[in-house]
Amino acid sequence: MKLFILLIIASIGCSTATNATKQVEELRILKTKYNTLVTEIDTKRQSLDRSELNTKQREVVVLESKMKEVEQQIDDVIIDLTYQKNYKKGNETPAFRIKSMSQQDENLEVNLQYSGGCGDPHQFELISNGDLDAEGIVDFYLIDNTVGDNCKMLVMKTKYFNITKMNKKSEIKGFRLNDSKVTSFSRTK
Repeated sequence: MKLFILLIIASIGCSTATNATKQVEELRILKTKYNTLVTEIDTKRQSLDRSELNTKQREVVVLESKMKEVEQQIDDVIIDLTYQKNYKKGNETPAFRIKSMSQQDENLEVNLQYSGGCGDPHQFELISNGDLDAEGIVDFYLIDNTVGDNCKMLVMKTKYFNITKMNKKSEIKGFRLNDSKVTSFSRTK
């Protein structure tokens, strides 16, 4: 039974990453359609009759609405990296455990374990100052910004963090998360 539950949890984690990737691709397609339509309206405004112009403007509004909806879904799943140039790690011990982590394209996937579960979902933040050490390693720090969840239920969650801001640095060889061992940094083409 425990193995079955673990397999379900693992498949949910995989499907969440896949869904997030699909949502990012869907947003890219919507933005392309939106930009094409806006450009068409701008360049052909004089030659379009009023009815065609109104139809295209309604299409723009629909696309804007769809893009907002998909962006919100992505925001609920993928959290952006916070870049703080002068960030210095504190001495506090985190109230969570990192069970595993991996880089999935432009996202850092972190499997977490923490106690809580009574209040709102825990709010995690991934921070980096962007500095590389002599070996080309960048440090990421995961922080739980949740206050007041004193429950003791064991919660296991997978969080995804968008690290594209760091992907642009061609010198990065690897990264550490909360002083963990170094993980190789892979780049997508």
